[in-house]
Amino acid sequence: MTDNYQKLIANLVGSKLIAYNRDIAECLNNDIASAIFINQLLFWWRKGSNPNEIWKTDEEFYRETGLTRKQCIRCRQILTKKGWIKVVRKGLPARNYYILNLRKIAEDLHNFFGTVIPKGNNKICPKVTTSCSQR
Repeated sequence: MTDNYQKLIANLVGSKLIAYNRDIAECLNNDIASAIFINQLLFWWRKGSNPNEIWKTDEEFYRETGLTRKQCIRCRQILTKKGWIKVVRKGLPARNYYILNLRKIAEDLHNFFGTVIPKGNNKICPKVTTSCSQR
């Protein structure tokens, strides 16, 4: 009987596991929903036909992460205000296209944790000076 429970749990955990980076959550004032949202965008970064954009509907975010539409709206507002993402609505039916500001994300994490930012071409992610709130 215990073996059946273990198999059931292993199947459930292995099929829809949602992971997020705790450091990113901490940098976002321990906002787990926003950390899950940005981690999901980072997961999909460079996996589509356009390496600089990720399109997702709120329904897809819900299916992939469990975040509700209301949570997605709040996460978009927080991450846009921080300068981590830019959201553009386009297409029919309209979809949200997300552009990640990787340089800003890296700078904020650097300012928050004091880690090293890799140097490199930054045409897509212009430098922005705002940082995460300090500990």
